Amino acid sequence: MVESDPSALARILSNLLSNAIRYTVRGEVLLGCEVTPAELRFTVRDTGIGIPADDLTRVFEDHYRHPQARELQPLGTGLGLATARRLCAVLHGTVTAQSTPGEGSTFTVVLPRGDDS
Repeated sequence: MVESDPSALARILSNLLSNAIRYTVRGEVLLGCEVTPAELRFTVRDTGIGIPADDLTRVFEDHYRHPQARELQPLGTGLGLATARRLCAVLHGTVTAQSTPGEGSTFTVVLPRGDDS
């Protein structure tokens, strides 16, 4: 059992999944979930364009989009990942990113489980 806000969790996962789908021209997008006694871990992994290391530290900033993302999808606002980060913080969790340009990205959301788990 996890005590959380279902709307916030849905928004976090929706933002991560929509980004993964948007930037994966071919390949796959995978959603995983792992439950441990202490936490609930969601992973969104894609085989998309990836994010350069220099940009990876900035992807959770408001309105930030790396140049290749702007070329591929010119209409994005750059708020999806920033919103996911804020909502994770509200839920006392975290969201992290790992990526390799040309190979894809993995975003991981970790939420604490309640004492009654």
